[in-house]
Amino acid sequence: MLVVSLDTLRSDHVGLYGYDKDTAPTLSAIAAQGAWMSRTWSQAPQTDGTHGALFTGRFASTHGKFTHEQRLPQSETTFAEHFRAEGYRTWGVATSLKFDPKSGFSQGFEDWELYADGPVVARCDEALGRAQQQMTGEGPWIGFLHLFDVHAPYTPPEPHRSAFLQGEPAVDPQKTIEFIRKNRRARRLAPARLASLVQLYDGGIHHVDSRMATVWEQVRASDRETILVITSDHGEAFHEHRYLGHSNHLWEELVRVPWIVWAPERVAAGQRIDAPAQSVDLLPTIAELAGLPTLPTLDGRSFQPALTGTGAAPPDDRPIVLQETGRWGVVQEIDGQSWKLIVRVREHRRDKLAAGEELNNPKVRLFNLSADPGETRNLSKERPEIRDALLGRLQSLGSDDPSAQSEHRDDISDEELEGLRAIGYVD
Repeated sequence: MLVVSLDTLRSDHVGLYGYDKDTAPTLSAIAAQGAWMSRTWSQAPQTDGTHGALFTGRFASTHGKFTHEQRLPQSETTFAEHFRAEGYRTWGVATSLKFDPKSGFSQGFEDWELYADGPVVARCDEALGRAQQQMTGEGPWIGFLHLFDVHAPYTPPEPHRSAFLQGEPAVDPQKTIEFIRKNRRARRLAPARLASLVQLYDGGIHHVDSRMATVWEQVRASDRETILVITSDHGEAFHEHRYLGHSNHLWEELVRVPWIVWAPERVAAGQRIDAPAQSVDLLPTIAELAGLPTLPTLDGRSFQPALTGTGAAPPDDRPIVLQETGRWGVVQEIDGQSWKLIVRVREHRRDKLAAGEELNNPKVRLFNLSADPGETRNLSKERPEIRDALLGRLQSLGSDDPSAQSEHRDDISDEELEGLRAIGYVD
């Protein structure tokens, strides 16, 4: 089994999910021969919280890892540990400093290799090559491949760079991280510069899609069954809500991601599954697809019955949880409508929040995603019954003490901080 995380890939920039540009023909082809979840939310708008969810099947409020300043506790059981206990060889290849072994993400992997130095394309070349080597050999294995090609700086190589770029870019591709940092909350952006950012970003998707073509070709050429699972950790904002990049906010452009499953001997081709999905669902799904027992105390639900035609998908009305430092959110189907609540949960406000004293604060936002997918109209005052019900969901998860489960790192070196600054995670 191979689990692939394509960093920073928002689903609505993929043709399969309705984008009007053919940025990812390989992903569409894989989905056509497998299955895809049409509505998947990542657990966070950044790497740590979502990968913690992907690896453990649990929310950040449970595993405690929201940012690089925390580690994934050893008490958590990762999918690598679960599969390894069942006799699988486990390996991981990652391309971001977020996956430094001290982060805790390497738990359960016999081989964990980090390619985080040098230009994005070069290190992803190395990572892909190493993953292809790991995909050989006898016996069952589960691998994790993380690719950084879509993430800023937006520097896709040719021919991908020119596939969507119209003329010379109005922003230097090598300086897109600096541009995003400087203009992250700008009230206005020159249309030409914003267009260049989007076009370069789309080129990055086209490039990483070509990498998936290489992976898929190797998987299909193998004489052994391999389950291929592809998803992302978060999206990217292009000023839809006067915000650039990712982290900090929970807008749909930041938390809607693709999820594709290809397993010809187990999953019927051409399936589109519309039930709401989230990152914590990956672990129980891949465990059951592999025929392994499920783990207890998971927040996620398995899509294996729906994928294999043996049962139904998880119910539409279960809560989808979004958790970022300082902001939590929940999406839930109520009376046939999809509702989303976003609220501040910083520690110095938690007592008031828990007592319900900030319900009318404009920072508490409620949206009807069915009628308003662009999240333009805050209905928190107009629909207090929906607002209060969703707030109760978050309070039951611990929104009054959001960092209660976190294990803070005290071993972050200056070198690591500088590396994180270079990829836009430290100002």
